[in-house]
Amino acid sequence: MAEIAMYRCSNQKCRFEVRLTHGAPVWHQDAPKHVRSLSVSEHARNYVVRYRSESLCATCFKIAETTRNNTCPHCESKNIREEQTGHMCPRCQRGTFNLDLLLVH
Repeated sequence: MAEIAMYRCSNQKCRFEVRLTHGAPVWHQDAPKHVRSLSVSEHARNYVVRYRSESLCATCFKIAETTRNNTCPHCESKNIREEQTGHMCPRCQRGTFNLDLLLVH
């Protein structure tokens, strides 16, 4: 089951937003457009190469694919996390992230 979560900083002057996916399908390049969606149908499973989840690096503020070793591929920091709710905003360092939108497919 795939989900998209959008988090927003609570600081009214910052309002930094980040959108992260969890369990989203990565489609084969030859997959027909009509089968590509977040919810994978039974006959479309053959076109899925893998499933991908994203995390936010609190050091460089970049979104990175979640890996087993939880290391940011951009800056090699270990300060990477999937869940953002309640954590301090990495941009302004004053606000905290609130879950603004959650879509589950």
